[in-house]
Amino acid sequence: MVWKTGLVQQVVMAITFVACLIIPLQYAVLVAVAMSLLLFVLQQSNKITVKKWTPTEQVLPLEEDAPQTVPANEVTLLVAYGSLFFATAPLFEEQLPDVSPETDHAVVIINLRSSRDLGSTFLQVLDRHAGELQAQDSLLMLAGVLPEVINQLEKTGLMRRIGRENVFVEGQVIGQSVLAAWDAAEKWISREVKWRGAEAEMTEVNTDER
Repeated sequence: MVWKTGLVQQVVMAITFVACLIIPLQYAVLVAVAMSLLLFVLQQSNKITVKKWTPTEQVLPLEEDAPQTVPANEVTLLVAYGSLFFATAPLFEEQLPDVSPETDHAVVIINLRSSRDLGSTFLQVLDRHAGELQAQDSLLMLAGVLPEVINQLEKTGLMRRIGRENVFVEGQVIGQSVLAAWDAAEKWISREVKWRGAEAEMTEVNTDER
């Protein structure tokens, strides 16, 4: 059964068998454990996919590929499939939509449901993405956040960067925090667009008066 489970199990099993013939049993077991951990990290570091969710009138959202760039005046909800830890952070960052000069008054929501320990490398990715969005008058929101992650955000100072009002704690109802974040994002965009329109009208009036 172990041999038929997969390639990783076959490699570890073969290395353990060879090690038992060469070195004492206790050391062979340690070698097998070390190889299992190494192969697991290598395998998991290449397995992460970022998808875009769009709420629909039905119960379940529409899942699509993540866009290449963050669209202006829109909410982009992203969900990552895979383990979020230091080894997958670069791959996750590569799959995030780029923040372009055209990105304006946009909101990116990242669903972190079931993630209990993000690690400093992954938090730095969130910090950079939040900074890029804020430079374009846009926001990063986090949904499905567990108390452990809240503690990490506060201790590292990332909570101040993102804003406590933009972090939505995971509840017992699946998707509740995501919907709350989506609603808050739409309201924020609506306020910003109205404010920008009013500001443009005032500028036009002042120009006409001159």
